Amino acid sequence: MLWSSVGIGLAGCPGDDAEDTGVNASTGEETTTGEATSTGEATSTGAADESTGDGSTGEPEPLPEFDCEGVEGVLDGNLVIESAADLDQLAGIATVTRNLVIDSTEVADLDALGCLTTIGENLQIFGNASLTNVDGLVNIKEIGGSFIFTENAAVTDFDGMQSLAKIDGSFVMNRNDAMTVISGFDSLVGIEVDITVRDNPVLTNIDGLKGLMVVGGTLAITANPTLCRSSVDCVGEGIIQPAVPPPEWTTQGNDPDC
Repeated sequence: MLWSSVGIGLAGCPGDDAEDTGVNASTGEETTTGEATSTGEATSTGAADESTGDGSTGEPEPLPEFDCEGVEGVLDGNLVIESAADLDQLAGIATVTRNLVIDSTEVADLDALGCLTTIGENLQIFGNASLTNVDGLVNIKEIGGSFIFTENAAVTDFDGMQSLAKIDGSFVMNRNDAMTVISGFDSLVGIEVDITVRDNPVLTNIDGLKGLMVVGGTLAITANPTLCRSSVDCVGEGIIQPAVPPPEWTTQGNDPDC
């Protein structure tokens, strides 16, 4: 069992309507067939009805839309955003070739990033006390370095990054005091270096990461006292590389009772 070396059993993804659908840790294939879906119809794979988007009843929420027709600009170099006025530099920009840093601003949303598709190095968003909406991250497809989202005290549901398939560096989401849910990340299958989710005091689920298949470095999902172990298990189910987690991987300090 994939998570046995860190002391966690696989319990299935919360909210999945198929009763026993699982993922084989060595192959990544589903292990049951013919289970009922949320619509009441049986499928050949046992997966939840895809028309619901997330295995729940009802229609999936539409993705945020931005008018990006003709937006192909390239900002060559680093960009540090320290105020709402600095966001004007992203008008007409689809690519930032190096680092994009959004540091300690009072911005409430990231809509100015709505047409960005590529960041050559790191995307760092930290210390933004008024930030509540991350819809503007919807079109980012490539991050050539790390994604760091830390100390953004007002975000409750991180539901962005729906187009991003891979992060070439590390994934860090630490010390976000109001964040209860990590959703979004619909396309994310690989993180080339480390994944760290730590010290988020009211975080309850990280189901948005359940599509992960590859983690190239250390995994540390720790010290999130209200994070349900079942949600951590859900993420672990899909990881097939490495097939057996190294001993330094840790998922301690989360809630074992849900």
